[in-house]
Amino acid sequence: MTVSNQIILNQNIITSDVFQVFLFDEDGQNVLGIDEGNLKQSLTIELVNTSGKNIELQTISDEISSNNYHFCFLFRPGTILPDSLNEITLKQSTEGWKLQQQDHTFYCLLTANASQNRTIAPGAKITLTLENISAAPEGGSRGTRVQIKYNYLNYQGSNEDLSGNRLQYLNIVNQRGKKTVPLHVSCLGSNTILNDGTENELTLSISYLYNGRLPLKIASEQDIQETLTNLNLTENLKLTSLEEMTEINGETSIMSLHEMKEMSQEKLDSMIGNLLVVTADKNKPVEGNLKLKGIKEGFLDQATRLSISFDVAQENNDAANWALIEANNADDVNISIMAGQDHWLFDGRHDLGLTPQWHFICKNAWQAVEAKEILRLKISNFKTLLKAGFANLYVRYENVPGYWDGQIIVPIHKGPLVYREMTNEIGSVGIGTDEPKAKLHIKQKEDNHAAIFEGGNVGIGTTTPEATLHLNINNSQSEDSILLGNTDSKGLRLRDTGGAVDIESLGVPLYINNSGQNTLINSENAGNVGIGTTDPGDNKLKIQGKTEIAGNLSVTNGLVGIGSANLSKEPLVIRARERQESLIAFEDPQGRKKWHIEQNYGGNKPGLNFVETGVKDFRLFIGKGGNVGIGTGNPSDKLHIKGSLRVDGNLKIQGTEPIIIRRYNNLGDSINYNTNCSASTYTAAIIGFRALNGDIKENDTGNIIQVYMYINSGIWYIRADFRTHKNNETWYVDVMFIRNELVKRIGY
Repeated sequence: MTVSNQIILNQNIITSDVFQVFLFDEDGQNVLGIDEGNLKQSLTIELVNTSGKNIELQTISDEISSNNYHFCFLFRPGTILPDSLNEITLKQSTEGWKLQQQDHTFYCLLTANASQNRTIAPGAKITLTLENISAAPEGGSRGTRVQIKYNYLNYQGSNEDLSGNRLQYLNIVNQRGKKTVPLHVSCLGSNTILNDGTENELTLSISYLYNGRLPLKIASEQDIQETLTNLNLTENLKLTSLEEMTEINGETSIMSLHEMKEMSQEKLDSMIGNLLVVTADKNKPVEGNLKLKGIKEGFLDQATRLSISFDVAQENNDAANWALIEANNADDVNISIMAGQDHWLFDGRHDLGLTPQWHFICKNAWQAVEAKEILRLKISNFKTLLKAGFANLYVRYENVPGYWDGQIIVPIHKGPLVYREMTNEIGSVGIGTDEPKAKLHIKQKEDNHAAIFEGGNVGIGTTTPEATLHLNINNSQSEDSILLGNTDSKGLRLRDTGGAVDIESLGVPLYINNSGQNTLINSENAGNVGIGTTDPGDNKLKIQGKTEIAGNLSVTNGLVGIGSANLSKEPLVIRARERQESLIAFEDPQGRKKWHIEQNYGGNKPGLNFVETGVKDFRLFIGKGGNVGIGTGNPSDKLHIKGSLRVDGNLKIQGTEPIIIRRYNNLGDSINYNTNCSASTYTAAIIGFRALNGDIKENDTGNIIQVYMYINSGIWYIRADFRTHKNNETWYVDVMFIRNELVKRIGY
């Protein structure tokens, strides 16, 4: 037991409670375990100062009593094994503290001569550890509460006594048998719920995975008859079927748990008569013994129980990142047993703080001898507005014969869409709805777009849309396909009249702009349209006045002319204005002209001129005849660059490399080697050579060394020879081939 002023909470926290209390075992869990023997455990009580002030432990007499203590821990009867109460001690490392036990209560004080600090700073903690605790196995897994009292304390600088108490929850869990239970829990269809406030529904399946060794078993009637012993019962008690209730001499009866749960307290009291305790014979253990605690204690110890819970977010709390739903939606959630689950009974809902828990128990004898689903639950009225992501749903199992108590975590995804199974369908996706009626079902929320499609076809009235939006509605002449606005004198109606498509403005003109000055006219005979004119002539569309297109303009199988262009076959023809050479200008987003293209149709430089406006002409010039100039308006060759030329990458002429360097190896002695390189394409030069395995023939006259390129029948050859004694040298020659366009050849 220690006193620590290590701050673990924010010192600025102000709360109405003096202490925040934590109970936990060696693994940091608020549990005590039970097994077949006397399991000795440690229970740590941690008290954190949350008052925001310094708290002092007063110096009092070292004689502990029910009125003289600093801290007191009260356990409910039946929580701790009675034989172990007097064995409980403080942790051996404790100095200056005394502990005294009276029945189920433990008193503790810091002695007057203790050397430990008697002041608890805001956010600091006191840690007290009780050892050699054995939880009572009667009752199996259950929950209980521990009362923590404090006395003879005061705020620093104050003479006023500070006393009070807190209740803290503690779990008693089964740790008998194997640790890993052969259960599998999952959501059928999908584990996703919408996080937009829509009501969601999930199906939870709990299955037993048979391993051939230890079957999951709930006690049968025969098991109970063989293993139960009668304590303090009349001789007339007789065991009958768990689903029946039999009176014996009007005094004593045995009945099913289901019947006990459903019966009124008055009826139960009258029926149980002299029945005080029915318990299992520890000398004849079987899997799944049914145990009934004394009725006078006010509760029943059920057999195997499954509990469902999830994390709940408080208001103004960061739990939205990991909780499943908000506290104000938790009360609406309903978890029920689905049809065909005859072995199970709903055992009520109990809230542990903000966390709701639903409990289900076996109501009759039952045994699973193969892998199968044992329970299916429907979770409905799930509503959440928390952030998208995963949260946990907890399935806790208790009193599963042969296994420890524990829990299985099922991840639930909060998101904008859900996947649900449909009858005779693979599945459907819902957005804004938990019950999709089609492969994709979108339910629009207020102030929200129903759908935005980027690509793909959408069909209304057809399963095979042939366009981006395809409406296939067989209407009579009096019905509408599309209606914008009202059906009275203000609106636009588009309908299929059977032989044509009719567009009506419902008794009012159809205008291009709000002022109504430019009327859209349709020529009934030719189908030509005029904007700004009532006489479109032979044109499908004639616009009288300025035209601005904010978007794409596409012309299919037609010709476009700008200016008074003569259209014949070119898709786009631009005619320059009189005495103006500029054809196209390019502006930046601020409307400043940066580039323009001119058609120089006069003067001594006819051609197409690309101009950086206000900076320089002839950035690119395509002259009459096809010569191209960069930086010059008078190109004298096919490409004329005024300035430097830089090439980053490969340079090829007519698809081949301009320069090739090749090494020819092991050519032998006195060679005339055909390179197969055309002299009409490349010019060749030897740039290096060496001759191996020979010696100079110094006592004779003649050609000493010959290494050169020559042309024979339009092909480049290598000539290499050296006067040696044995004529056995081996030649290595490096040749450079350069495209003829890049060199000037002289002497060949």
